[in-house]
Amino acid sequence: MPKRTDIKSILILGAGPIVIGQACEFDYSRRPGV
Repeated sequence: MPKRTDIKSILILGAGPIVIGQACEFDYSRRPGV
């Protein structure tokens, strides 16, 4: 689960426009998972 580390790094990088990207990635990962 290296994606979790990526998300953490992104959060530290910037908590603003990056948050939108994080939510998008989460949705994308959830879509194929279902």
